[in-house]
Amino acid sequence: MVQLSEVAADLGKESDGVWVPYAKGIEFKIARLRNPAYRKALRRVVKERRGAPIEDADESIELLAPLLARHILKDWKNVTDSDGEAIPYDPDRGAKSLLEPENLDMYDFIVQAANTAAWFEQDQLEEAEKN
Repeated sequence: MVQLSEVAADLGKESDGVWVPYAKGIEFKIARLRNPAYRKALRRVVKERRGAPIEDADESIELLAPLLARHILKDWKNVTDSDGEAIPYDPDRGAKSLLEPENLDMYDFIVQAANTAAWFEQDQLEEAEKN
């Protein structure tokens, strides 16, 4: 048997983010999709749209990418330009990257990781930090 506290979410990590490996050595620091800052920003966007429907997936990505870049994707490691120089993360650069059609897999990965409870469990984090 397991106590619920052993699989409870670490609320600090849900807001601050955890490092998640992506591809070819790239890592993203990703906060939980349900973190309060993201939810507040999402509510603001919905309110501004006044119930207007989202027409298609492209419109959804255009609306959500800036929110994801500011409140979900907190940082990145090992992202370089064509000269091999490190590109520091900032939300504007993150949103621009998420909006590029060739980066839709990255967009999907970030959303999926941000909605994966295992990354944010206290037990999971403690084990990962030991390795």
